[in-house]
Amino acid sequence: MRKQIVALNGALILNLIFLLPPTLAQAVNSPWEKPNLAGKALMQSGKFAEAEQQFKQALLLAQKLSPTDSRRIEILTNLAESYKHQEKFVEAEAFFKQAAELAEKGGNSATAKANLSSAFNNLAALYYKENKLSDAETYMQKAIEVEEKSSGFNDKSLVGDLTELAKLYKEESKIELAESTYKRIVKIWEKNAPDSSQQAMALDQLAGFYRSIKKVAEAEGPGKEALSILEKKYGKESTQLVPFLSNLGNTFKAMGKSEDAQNIYLRALHIEEKVHGEKSAEVSHACMNLAKLFKAQKNYKEAEQYYKKAIAINESSPSTNKKDYVYNLESFADMLRKSGKEEEAESVQTKADALHEGK
Repeated sequence: MRKQIVALNGALILNLIFLLPPTLAQAVNSPWEKPNLAGKALMQSGKFAEAEQQFKQALLLAQKLSPTDSRRIEILTNLAESYKHQEKFVEAEAFFKQAAELAEKGGNSATAKANLSSAFNNLAALYYKENKLSDAETYMQKAIEVEEKSSGFNDKSLVGDLTELAKLYKEESKIELAESTYKRIVKIWEKNAPDSSQQAMALDQLAGFYRSIKKVAEAEGPGKEALSILEKKYGKESTQLVPFLSNLGNTFKAMGKSEDAQNIYLRALHIEEKVHGEKSAEVSHACMNLAKLFKAQKNYKEAEQYYKKAIAINESSPSTNKKDYVYNLESFADMLRKSGKEEEAESVQTKADALHEGK
């Protein structure tokens, strides 16, 4: 659901006009361009109703442009966006469809195909916002088909839209389609950038998908492969590995491979301590992974040590994320209750409640 036609900052565009060659400056000074720029600036300021009026004016002044001119399609798209932000979905749909119809008549040039793909993505985004998932799926597929014809079935430019389509399939409970789409993304990176960070991220994404649908055994393979790629690329002590280590640890934990999970979490902790220092937010997060693992094992003595270390970092750091701090306290309080330390649990919970209330 990416957009090819981006609403730029109106003030910035106005400043750039003076730097353009005379012929381009004249094009920018076309009658329709002034209200179009004004509309973009209003959109940036969140003044969508006022932007709507400017885009309507721009559309009236752009009647002399060819119906398939990219600039006319842009104005239609901008007007539709202003309607969408006002939740005037019927009007937004009408203008997005008009933009798509004009883009379809634009021929086979790269620009025309980009306009058409963008138009289909814009309609998909609108339908998704309206929770019309079937319609959103249809237009996402249409956009991808256009891009496939333009760039090829395995081009890396497809990855963004394929990722969004995979997420939509999962949301629609079309699990097999989601799985095949995530696998396709992995294959695209294998073909275009083998052993790259992009391939590793695609594998990690596939592993995350398997974890989310409770197929944790299937998640182990791509998770390990992703980590192996990054170890070769960055070395075994790089912080680039930490998110992948954490995710693989989560997979092992879900599989009941507690020792493997513990080793992976400890490895991530040691990297974070070495790179960021023992009192960093990164170390606090790594400690929480271990605390929750030991809690799940009912090894409350070990869990308490890591909870206390994570929370001590939260309390000493001025940049602590309040939401994370509250979560850590509540998780610790729950562990203390489970271990029979009711009085300590109540004290920790009271601290969490006070933070909730902003005290």
